[in-house]
Amino acid sequence: MHESRWLYKHVHRQHHQFVHTVGLAVEFAHPAEDLANAVATMAGPLLLGAHMGVVWLYAALKLTQSIDAHSGFDLPFPLSVWSVVDAMDAAPAHGYHHSHSNGCYGGYFVFWDRLCGTDRAYKRWLLRAKAG
Repeated sequence: MHESRWLYKHVHRQHHQFVHTVGLAVEFAHPAEDLANAVATMAGPLLLGAHMGVVWLYAALKLTQSIDAHSGFDLPFPLSVWSVVDAMDAAPAHGYHHSHSNGCYGGYFVFWDRLCGTDRAYKRWLLRAKAG
């Protein structure tokens, strides 16, 4: 939704009213974005014919991961089981995404940001912050 000016202005911008990430920001979205997120999250398990228990478990794990990415905390342990793998630990990068609205789009798999180079500004920002 960042790539389309219209979608960002009329739909996704509501979510970015949270300049600093907090868990509530996960669900603070335009109804159209909520629907798109629900379809994107549930389509795979439902199309694959997963048992409803698995579908609900996956939805709970995905929500936990989203809250972790929006928590604003870079804890030494993940709040979400998805964040055990470094390529999926998105809280610091997603915090940058909200505060700068520049890159770090992968709130789920941050390796896509590395692969596509959409984390370059974030990496430069980290280096400047470490340098003091």
